[in-house]
Amino acid sequence: MVGFDDFTRGLLASALYAGAFLQLIASLLIERTGLTKYQFLWFATIHRVLWIPIGLALLVLPTPTPFAAICVLVLISMSWCADAFAHPAWITWMGMLIPPRIRGRFMGHRRVWTSLVHIPVAIVVGVGVWLAEDADAKMTVADQPVLAWLLAGMLIVGGISGIIDILLFRRIPEVLPAEPTVLPDRPRRTGWWLAHQATRLWRGLHWLAFEPMANRDFRKYVLFRTTLTFAQTIAVGYFVWNIFENLHMNVLHATMLWMVAPPLAWMMIARPLGRAIDQWGRRPVFALGAAGTVFSIAPWLFIYAGMPPVAFYILTALPFVLGGIVWGTIQQAEYNMMMGFADGKGRSRYVSASRFYVSTGGILGGVIGGLLTRSLGFLQDDPILIGPFLYNNWHVAFAASLLFRALSLVFLIGMHDPGSKSVRHAARQVGAGVYNAVITGLLLPMRALPWRRPRQ
Repeated sequence: MVGFDDFTRGLLASALYAGAFLQLIASLLIERTGLTKYQFLWFATIHRVLWIPIGLALLVLPTPTPFAAICVLVLISMSWCADAFAHPAWITWMGMLIPPRIRGRFMGHRRVWTSLVHIPVAIVVGVGVWLAEDADAKMTVADQPVLAWLLAGMLIVGGISGIIDILLFRRIPEVLPAEPTVLPDRPRRTGWWLAHQATRLWRGLHWLAFEPMANRDFRKYVLFRTTLTFAQTIAVGYFVWNIFENLHMNVLHATMLWMVAPPLAWMMIARPLGRAIDQWGRRPVFALGAAGTVFSIAPWLFIYAGMPPVAFYILTALPFVLGGIVWGTIQQAEYNMMMGFADGKGRSRYVSASRFYVSTGGILGGVIGGLLTRSLGFLQDDPILIGPFLYNNWHVAFAASLLFRALSLVFLIGMHDPGSKSVRHAARQVGAGVYNAVITGLLLPMRALPWRRPRQ
C-alpha cells in the first residue's frame, strides 16, 4: 500500500535497529548522570508519539510511491532511534529494581499479562482488516480507502496507548547507583581542536564499545546474539509476502498465524520458563532457544500452495507456534542476561555495548537480505522447481537465515555463565517433560475405559 519493494522491505527490517550507535551515547548519559528514569520516560514517549505521524502518512502522502516508502522508513527509523536512548535506561533501571533471584519469574509473569492483552487486540485487528479489505481491488489507498483509514487509525490508537503505558512508569522511583562510575579521563587539549575532539570521541567509544569485548564470556554472548539477529532480519521481511503471494492465504488467516499464534504459544510457557531460567541459568536456555529457531524456519522450505489441506495447515502453523516459543525464550533469557550486566560494574555500558553489536547485526541482516532478494528477483517469474516445491528469491533468504541460526550455536560453546546448569541437563529435563506429557495424552483414552476384573 505504501510502495515497498523487496529491497525496501529489507530496509524496513533494518529500521528496527537504526539507533545502534545512539545506544552508546545513551549509555554515556546514564554513566555521567547516574539517572535512568527520566531518560527512559522522555525518549520512550517520543518513540511512541512518532507512531501517530506514521499512521497519518498513509492518508496524507501519495501512495504507492518511492517517496512515501522513504518517508515511512525515515519516521520508523526516527522512532527506533528514540527507543535506542530509552532501552538501555529501562534495562539498567529494572536491573537495579528487580532482585536477581526472581528476574526470570518476574519477566515471565509480565509477559503473560502482556499476551492477555495482545491476543484479543490482534484478533479484533485481524477480523477488522479482513472485513475492510476489498479482495478484488488493488492494494492502494485509492482502491482500499476503508482499509487505509482502518490501518491509520490502528497506528494512531496504538501510539496513544503506548504513550499511556510509558507514563504509568512515573510512579516507580528512581534508583541511584551505590557507587559512581569511573569514566575515562579527558585528554589534555593539545594541538588542533578537531584532533582533540577526535581523541575524546575515540576514548569514549573505546570505553563504551571495545573495553567490554575484552571479557571473553561477554564477547561470546555478543557474537551469539549478533549472529542470531542477523539471521532473523535477513528473512523476516519476506514471511508475510510469502504467505500472501505464494501460499495465497487471506488476511484473517495470516493475522491469526502472525499475530495470535506466537503470543498464545508463548503465554503457555512464559511462567514455567521464567522458573527454568532462575533454576538452570541463561546459557542452556539460550542454546535450546537457538536450536529451536532452526526448526521454526525449516517448514517454510517445504510448504507449497497445492499440498493436502491437513499438511498445509499443520506446516503453516508450526513455524509460528514454535517460533513464538523459541524467540520468546531467547528474549526472556536476554532480558535476564542484560539485567545481570546492568547491576554489575559498568552498569549500562555492557547493556549498550551488547545492543550496539546486536543492532549492527540486525541492520546488516536487513540490508543484505534486501540486496540478496533484489539480485535474485528473476526467480519470482522463473522459480526453481524441485518436485512439487517452487523456490524463489524469498526462499533463498529463508535458507540463508536457517544457516546463520545454526551457526550462532557455535558461539555458545565455552561461554561461562555463573550458576548455570549444563545444556545437556536442561535438554534432558525438557525431553522428560515432553515425554511425560505425550505419554499421558496417549494413555488418557485407555484410562477412561472401564477396566475391571471379570467376575469369578
